[in-house]
Amino acid sequence: MNRRFTAALGLFVLVLTTAFSLPLHADSGALGLLKTHISNLQQVLSDPKLAGDEHLIQRRKSERAILQQLFDFQEMAQRSLGANARRYNDRLGEFTPLFIDFLEHAYMGTLEENGDAKIQYLREIVVDDSVEINTKTSLKNGREYRVDYRLFLSPAGWRPRSSGKERQAQLTAFPKLVFIFRH
Repeated sequence: MNRRFTAALGLFVLVLTTAFSLPLHADSGALGLLKTHISNLQQVLSDPKLAGDEHLIQRRKSERAILQQLFDFQEMAQRSLGANARRYNDRLGEFTPLFIDFLEHAYMGTLEENGDAKIQYLREIVVDDSVEINTKTSLKNGREYRVDYRLFLSPAGWRPRSSGKERQAQLTAFPKLVFIFRH
């Protein structure tokens, strides 16, 4: 009996030790991917060799390369057209680069100014083939922004995609761009 008790206690200690030595929460593939791309982007943004206006083209090429690994810009461009997507499907190849340029001019300056922002990954919610990742970004001026990423598993891997209300907000954000595209 004493020997069985010792063996059982040893097994219990082994299981307990193993359980506490494992990480309590491992990143999902989507969260790992998002962290990697954001980290890579922050490295480019804070690289002193790429700082200044004289390195703007090289820096933007590096930033774009990283963002294109994460975002499917052709799908985003098509979704921004909303109900007009089918009508202009034959011109999507022409529209997508314009859409990417628009996003770059609208957001890249802000990203570059805040390349060293602190990002907290608050919560990860897995639902079927999608993952919602809630983050909080703290800028050097003290402002904080919450950014929620919704990633879907596609043949190309995890990709952000909007749906429902998010898509409607996307459509109302780009009417001038669609107008320019029509002419």
